[in-house]
Amino acid sequence: GGKGGKGGDASHTVSTQFIAQLGALMRTINSTEVQYVRCIKPNALSKASLFDQPRVALQLRCAGVLEAIRIARLAYPNRMPHGAFVERYALLAPEMVGLLASARAAAAKSDGAAVRAACEKLLAKVVTEEGRFQL
Repeated sequence: GGKGGKGGDASHTVSTQFIAQLGALMRTINSTEVQYVRCIKPNALSKASLFDQPRVALQLRCAGVLEAIRIARLAYPNRMPHGAFVERYALLAPEMVGLLASARAAAAKSDGAAVRAACEKLLAKVVTEEGRFQL
């Protein structure tokens, strides 16, 4: 016997197995790029041309679609073109004055990669907390 009362190996307790499994799950989740497909079922009978409005509204609410629409209507940007983002938020990093000019020049040349790079530079300067944005 050791500590724990039953003399068993501490690595085989339910809680340590759970923690190990949770850690493995989190590593798997963090290593993937998750994309969601939202399927809305218009009725419980799976029949064509039958639309159950309360059922659809509930599914949209549970999937977060209605919340995303509400946020968008409040004018909080959740998706916007990279050039528009740099135009709008470049003033948050006045020390990067040339960034806006280079982004405008790249946009005029239809150089999407350069505009995206400008957006990434601006975000890296303004948002210091990792994982708070996604391009």
